[in-house]
Amino acid sequence: MKRLPVEDLEHIHHNTQDIWESFRGKSIFLTGGTGFFGKWLLESFIYINEKLGLNARITTLTRNPEKFINEHPFYLNYSNSVRFIKGDILIKKIISVQSIKSAKAILYNIYSGRLPF
Repeated sequence: MKRLPVEDLEHIHHNTQDIWESFRGKSIFLTGGTGFFGKWLLESFIYINEKLGLNARITTLTRNPEKFINEHPFYLNYSNSVRFIKGDILIKKIISVQSIKSAKAILYNIYSGRLPF
């Protein structure tokens, strides 16, 4: 995936600036974060989190974090605010207890994946 143009990220920021303050210092759990919409959401989050100094974190559930990072290595530059954990939303045991503890208190959960039916 090519990175989103800065002009697009600025457009997103300008048209959504009223919602971002509620994320200051908070943790978000994102499922479907490595799909089409999820990647857009992740990159928008990174840009706005840095621009506004929100100090927010996002934990993304993905079936294969290693493959995703290998294909999109620029996410490694944001390890202080973006984290990937291995799991599948369709499998009941998706997250280890350790993963949940290390994600801190998650305040927001965003499902951006496709529906399985």
